[in-house]
Amino acid sequence: MVNQLDSVIDSNKSELIAKLDEELEKGINDSLLLDIVEDMVDEVEAEYLGLASIYFQGQINSSVTTIHTIDKAIYVALQAKVSPANNAVYSKQNGVWKKVASSYFNNRYYVESILMDPYILIPSLSANTELVEMYSQQGVDVINTYNLSTIFSGYELDRPTEVIDKYQFVSALARLVGATAGSDTSDYLEDKGIDVNTSSYYQPLTYEVALDLYVRTYAYRHQIDLDRVYISNYNLIEDKDDIDGPYLETLNQGANLGIIEVDSGPIYPKHYLNMDDVIKLLTTLHNGLN
Repeated sequence: MVNQLDSVIDSNKSELIAKLDEELEKGINDSLLLDIVEDMVDEVEAEYLGLASIYFQGQINSSVTTIHTIDKAIYVALQAKVSPANNAVYSKQNGVWKKVASSYFNNRYYVESILMDPYILIPSLSANTELVEMYSQQGVDVINTYNLSTIFSGYELDRPTEVIDKYQFVSALARLVGATAGSDTSDYLEDKGIDVNTSSYYQPLTYEVALDLYVRTYAYRHQIDLDRVYISNYNLIEDKDDIDGPYLETLNQGANLGIIEVDSGPIYPKHYLNMDDVIKLLTTLHNGLN
């Protein structure tokens, strides 16, 4: 690639000299001369990076080696993008997420292993608690897949009964329909046709509000036209009389679709949504009913 850089420099040298000569004929202006040089350096850099990208992409695509087993232990390094301290490392072994021993140095967590298993970092304040003791294996997969530890704090993830705010739930829903960190906002859902009432956005939300958002997001992700959902039973929700009018139709649709759990008794629509509720809803949203 050094030869490529030399070639790019040589191909732009004559243009740079011509521009400098033209400017010098007008008089000596150090500022303008410096601008010409800096602009040319930027052009050379952009051209070189483009060539380098093509070269390395070609090398990657043509030189892939799959490693199935390793003979000697290697160090796996994981770096947290937020809250580097107070994290725990988990490895998925035989389909089960298990906490593994790690060392922490220079803002990275290191694991020594001969296993080629997936590893994740989960914020944790209760280092003696297994994440899978609080959530299902599929729930942990959802946390990992959508990087939900950047939405919910370690304190919240460690406490399944912790009440969460509306903006957090909206962000999590947005992640599951394609949003990236930073774009996971109410605007993203609105762009998908999922209306979001942002009143009390930074306050806890009730279960009926959460379920209304969840059902409409589920319908979008799984391509269901809610207007065509036939409600065969309006009495599936035991405490339906406690649901506010604007949410009743959507929750009845969700119950008849089978994506709202009603077999265990009342849903308590006025209760606040907690962390355990969130992970269960997101797991169903992720997996569907298959």
